[in-house]
Amino acid sequence: ATSVTQYCSAGACALPRFCDGGDHGRVVFTVNGTSIFTATLHGGAWTAPVAVASTPEGTVAALRCAHGTVHYTVAAAAAPPAASRDIASDIIVNVISNAPVGKRAKLCYAAVGGGGAAGCYDSPSIRDVSVGVAGWYLSCWPYAADLEASPSDPAALAMTTALSQDTNDWESMRAMLFDTVTGEARVLSNATSFQGKWSADGTRLAYTELDRSNYTWAQTWHICVYDVATRATKCGDATKDQAPTLIGFAAGDSIILYLEQDGTAVQVRQVDAGTLLVVPPPPGASNAREVVGGGFRASSVPGYTPGAPEILLTKESPTAAPGVFICAIGAAGVTCGAELAPRVNAAAPPLPAVASELVSYASADGMLIEAVSMGKENPKLLVFTHCGPPMAQLDTYLGFGTVCAGFPVLSLVEAGYHVVMPNYRGSSGYGAAFRRANE
Repeated sequence: ATSVTQYCSAGACALPRFCDGGDHGRVVFTVNGTSIFTATLHGGAWTAPVAVASTPEGTVAALRCAHGTVHYTVAAAAAPPAASRDIASDIIVNVISNAPVGKRAKLCYAAVGGGGAAGCYDSPSIRDVSVGVAGWYLSCWPYAADLEASPSDPAALAMTTALSQDTNDWESMRAMLFDTVTGEARVLSNATSFQGKWSADGTRLAYTELDRSNYTWAQTWHICVYDVATRATKCGDATKDQAPTLIGFAAGDSIILYLEQDGTAVQVRQVDAGTLLVVPPPPGASNAREVVGGGFRASSVPGYTPGAPEILLTKESPTAAPGVFICAIGAAGVTCGAELAPRVNAAAPPLPAVASELVSYASADGMLIEAVSMGKENPKLLVFTHCGPPMAQLDTYLGFGTVCAGFPVLSLVEAGYHVVMPNYRGSSGYGAAFRRANE
């Protein structure tokens, strides 16, 4: 990949996406946030990058390539973030305070090879919506601003929209199916919804839908499936934590894979794509303290093409830095082989000899609270709470700090503190009743 590496050394490359729908071997990516380029893999080497589009009016937030077309969203920033602040932190704060971080995000297109028709859609059906929800894309849910092209219909795009001009208006967030030829937009649910994922044959679209609208932070979600031909929707029973992050259809479109938190761990789970009933993990399934997919970090979402027999995942634990794995998809779940690229962890910071353990204690009303405890032999107690409320301290690699904001808690243990990080009532990972127990 010398040519691409050399090219990106002169600018900030981001959002790499392999193309689908006959364009396999081609990748699109952004440079400095306002230009889109493409390169193709030939005989183990990359071609020189070719310009596809430029977006001087704003920053590219989402990118998808399929059927010879690149679709992307462009959001014009309302005001640049303060130089001393990290943009992800700014966006999390703005989500909480309901302050917009950008103007309406538009849906745009360009020919994948460059030089063809390019522009932004101005159909009345999407003229007053914002495509994607920028704040949640960078903080909690990795797929909120994504686009999904139909495997079978070049004109069909599944996307998440905010039904307003505010890129952070997540409560108006809706899963939508947009026809790029006719301009028709179908809103798939009257409730807050997102994460559209196509079946491999393009006949169905899975998404998640909020099952309650009167409590902002204790969201619980159901998996739903929309039939494109009949326009009928079916929603399933609750998953264990009622907060699934969808991966996609698999095993001949017979199951839907998703990531879900279970206490401090995150694992791959599945529902039957017909009945939408949860498929129980097989006997002996791993209950290890590990996190698949990066937890709340959008940078580690699974790599998967609908219908593929394998999936690309990251896994990590408190003592093991994130590693990349190719995992086979079967009736018994997902089975991962050896780590694909151990060199990824070569630069991970070494861990001091600090033991991390899970402990539980009874709250004042008897409710059991789970917590991560480190340095219990130290005399000074420091209680560290996660952000949220519906987030949690996970079993992510401690060398990178806490999963929320990356605080270096290990340095506090080394300084003589007994650090306790509780997943207090309202945290995710312990079911809907626990998440709503702070109402």
